[in-house]
Amino acid sequence: MALFLKYTIIILFYINGMLHDNINNHSNENEYKIPKHKNFKYPLIKLDSNKGDSVDIKLLGAYGDNIHDDTEILQLALNNYKKVFLPRGTYLFSKVLKINSNTLVIGEGDETILKAVNKEIHLEVKNTNNILLTNFKIYGNGLIDTKGVVISSSQNIHIKKIWADKMGLQNIYSDPINDQKGGFGFLIYSEVNSSSSKNINITHCKASNIGGGGNMRGDGFIISNNDTSGKSNISNISLTHCSAEYCGRHLFAVSTTNKAYVPQHITINNCSGKEAALCGFDFEAGCDILLSNTIFKDCGNNSKYYDVSRTYGADYRLRAGIATTIGGGKFNVSNVKLINCYYGITRTDHYSKFDKIIIKNSTVSDFKNVLARIGKNLEISNSEFYNSNESIFMYDFEKQNIKFYNCSFYGKVILSQIKNCTFVKCIFNKGITFTNGKSKDINLTNCTFNDFTGNAFNFGFIELEKNNETMVENLRVDRCQFLGKGNLNYGIYIKYKQAENVQIIKCYFENINKAELKEESTNGWNGFAILKENKIVNNKKN
Repeated sequence: MALFLKYTIIILFYINGMLHDNINNHSNENEYKIPKHKNFKYPLIKLDSNKGDSVDIKLLGAYGDNIHDDTEILQLALNNYKKVFLPRGTYLFSKVLKINSNTLVIGEGDETILKAVNKEIHLEVKNTNNILLTNFKIYGNGLIDTKGVVISSSQNIHIKKIWADKMGLQNIYSDPINDQKGGFGFLIYSEVNSSSSKNINITHCKASNIGGGGNMRGDGFIISNNDTSGKSNISNISLTHCSAEYCGRHLFAVSTTNKAYVPQHITINNCSGKEAALCGFDFEAGCDILLSNTIFKDCGNNSKYYDVSRTYGADYRLRAGIATTIGGGKFNVSNVKLINCYYGITRTDHYSKFDKIIIKNSTVSDFKNVLARIGKNLEISNSEFYNSNESIFMYDFEKQNIKFYNCSFYGKVILSQIKNCTFVKCIFNKGITFTNGKSKDINLTNCTFNDFTGNAFNFGFIELEKNNETMVENLRVDRCQFLGKGNLNYGIYIKYKQAENVQIIKCYFENINKAELKEESTNGWNGFAILKENKIVNNKKN
């Protein structure tokens, strides 16, 4: 009797306080510091009057001893009680546990464990609404296709302080592209001809040791619309203060199988992750996606659960801190750090904005297009690219609108077939190189080129001259500084047909080793169109 009263008091105190303070009281929404989308609605728990009140699972006969199978009693409690309390213990379950509408499930932290003892099982939130799961661990036991929490066709779902660990078969090497033996930590999706999933809040949750890889499994947190009929969608999803580590594919991902109906209004804020075989964040398709105040480490460099190089080769573009594709739009990234990743960022979607990005110690490149065209209307501001070899490599064949503002590049910036690209107040430590195709309408304003051994602008060698074309057309350099210290050979050195209509206006050249500007003219051709009000100081030759 004393034990019953103890747990009853704990349940009522915990639930009543949490519901009042964190869910139904909108005045306290900022507790989680979630940057709300205008359409986002916080989950409201409405208890089902047809269910009993609260129950301690052990008082129903559950063992929680890591020996006996507690599946039947767990499901009995979930079916018949509004509030299910899971005291400390390890509860074995051998079937999918189905969470019904208007249910609260509360544990006692990491010492409350739901442990899978069969393959292909998880906690299922399907065709439901008004759910709260909090304060326990789900252990997949390294079994085939185990998952933590799976949410589909449901609304007003709140998941807090849940740890999904060791999901899916570990160390998959057979048929790794289509292998479905791996797992997921948290999966939100829509099925064919189903209702939509919306208004879902996942906070302070963790996914770790998620086996899998290839195109099928291995994500810590994934939001995916799988409804090809277009009858359902996913919207208004918030992930805050969540973490993922040691994942066989991505730490976080947003995707779809129907590009006409993409997930929308997705917020991932104050999250972190490390050690992914592929991405920190994979953005395949979506609209109005916000990734902010987040750090990813060691992405694309971990082969603990999936050796991507065996399947796709060493330079696979998804080995990145952030990888995106042309499958949606309005992807905003703010205040994000990408550390020790194979690539920092690869490929960019249409209408993407990156602000306050710091990329350090990338294995290959900080920002690179790999086997794909760059998206239109890309903005990157207030960011630092620390790779000392290659900071940026961008190429495309279409008209873009690319803007860099107040960025620092510690390695080479390589541009190929880029149109309408602007750099404002940027710092270049190893200059700009144009290569492999024609670029057009490149503008630099108030930028600084620091000293290094080489030229501030470099032009590769191509065979465009056979078609009477130039490599770069319409290059404008306005109010920029070229600050040599004896190593910078030239500011701009143009050979025949490398560039035309080059305008150098109000620039400052200091301590340039050979010459601030040089042109090798042939057959009456001239690359420099305007040289106006430039200042030269202490140059060795002019």
